[in-house]
Amino acid sequence: MSRAAALRVAAATLVWLGGCGGGSESGVATSQADAAWTDYAAVRLDAQGQTPELSLPWSADRAGLVVEVSSPSQRCMQVDALSDDAGHAYIARAESGPYCIECEQRASAVSGAGRFVFPSRAGPFMPTGAVRFRFGLRDCDTLTRAAPPSIGETLFVRARSTRAPPPRGTLALRLVVTPASVFHVPASDTAINALLDALNVELAGAQLSARWVAVTRLPAGATSDALFSRADPSALQALLAQDPSTQDGVAVVLAGCLQLSEPALRRTSEPQGYTPHIPGGAGPADGVFIQGSLCGTPGPVRIEWSASAMARVIAHELGHYLGLYHSVEADGSTDQLEDTGAANLMFYRPSDSTAQGLSPTQGEVVRAHPAVGR
Repeated sequence: MSRAAALRVAAATLVWLGGCGGGSESGVATSQADAAWTDYAAVRLDAQGQTPELSLPWSADRAGLVVEVSSPSQRCMQVDALSDDAGHAYIARAESGPYCIECEQRASAVSGAGRFVFPSRAGPFMPTGAVRFRFGLRDCDTLTRAAPPSIGETLFVRARSTRAPPPRGTLALRLVVTPASVFHVPASDTAINALLDALNVELAGAQLSARWVAVTRLPAGATSDALFSRADPSALQALLAQDPSTQDGVAVVLAGCLQLSEPALRRTSEPQGYTPHIPGGAGPADGVFIQGSLCGTPGPVRIEWSASAMARVIAHELGHYLGLYHSVEADGSTDQLEDTGAANLMFYRPSDSTAQGLSPTQGEVVRAHPAVGR
């Protein structure tokens, strides 16, 4: 199978770790587009479901690493190891679960296709000689090591180094408004502009500013609701596929009822926002999705979002898209950053957070994402 065909197959899957309850490569920031991709083509998995160690030369003017992986057979995968020629281990060993907790650099498990951006924490990333990495398969239900792969099974991998992120960054956003959102009414241009203003207030602490590159109100008969799971984002992809815009930019979808099915827990939740990719930029349903109406009502009941309240949820989900994890998770585990906590916007329940916007160290992380330009 060709690499292009593999990526088409992978477009039916998603990155495993979602948002709260991925931008296309053409949107890569010009400051980072000068680094050419190293394409490892079809990397064969061994009997333990791991790739061989892959390496990328490093130079003193580089500051970050972007790695993209896809599975023609729609497997779940994780970075099993990340180190350099001097033996410094950024990811020392394979960990089960949606993301590694003990790793110096955090990475999410992905399903089918995904993008990894390092550093995933604030501070310098300075490998010696070359950076080395390896992927391993995961069971999509348990996120533990997967059963041995089929003979000849492969992953498609490519990587490139990047320069230091800009001190200030810009983010192009493509707004898609479904009929179930309070922002859909034709006379709501003022409200949509107020939404952008409020969003930029939340992003200011990260030295990041956003702009709409396209605003699309879907027609009255368009689908607004989505029932999905982390393993099956097809309903989210269907929402996004209704957007006729050809503009580059991170998609922000103001949806209707969002229902996240969690079969392992035998429950369905209704997240205010959801991001299939942490970080985003590769795979299907690539964007952020915001709840716009109640679920389980006889007819559509819109949520009367204020611009400031919705902006906080969008900023939180964009934080995930750009590589941020929850400052504090439901189980009490914390992120790797110095200036966050339960009050931070990236708290796992953003409606309970009290601090405005993102912190300076969170800004260092998000500005390193390829979707951010100067």
